[in-house]
Amino acid sequence: MDMSAFDGRKQAEEGVFEPLRHPYTGEPFAKGKGAPGFYVRGVSARSVQSRLAEMQKEAKDAAKDEESQEAAMERLHERLIDGAMKYIIRADEDMTINGEPVGDKPDLIRKVLDGTFPEMRVVKDADGNPVTHEVKTDDGEKLEVPKFEMANEPFAQQMIKAAEDGSRFFGKTSKD
Repeated sequence: MDMSAFDGRKQAEEGVFEPLRHPYTGEPFAKGKGAPGFYVRGVSARSVQSRLAEMQKEAKDAAKDEESQEAAMERLHERLIDGAMKYIIRADEDMTINGEPVGDKPDLIRKVLDGTFPEMRVVKDADGNPVTHEVKTDDGEKLEVPKFEMANEPFAQQMIKAAEDGSRFFGKTSKD
């Protein structure tokens, strides 16, 4: 048996196509040739691993500031885009912005990803009551705060999810 089809890291480096989906319904915008989407590398790709290491270092070096909820959401959005950019190889050849092919141009890829923003909602239990968890303040005081989850799946999150799905890369052959 030829084991080259089971080189998941090689296949992760070559990437797979992930179509863009509606951020609320999860339905692809289109299917088949010409569907908008990106070719993404898998998380186990060697080139991605080095990018992720750089990103982790940058995150550790970042200062922890007090910020408004709006600023925190904008920072989350930027981090999602930065994370997705680590995986994206290029856009589908038919994807354009105002007639300009997106291709592998980072500024246009970012513009596509920036088109959807993460929305958060309070997690509720089976009875409809907010789910809370305990946190400690800087003074050591314990507080019960609501637990939040993402209410939609922005384009950047879709690309990250595709890249982290190792099953899409393992066992793939050049004929797939």
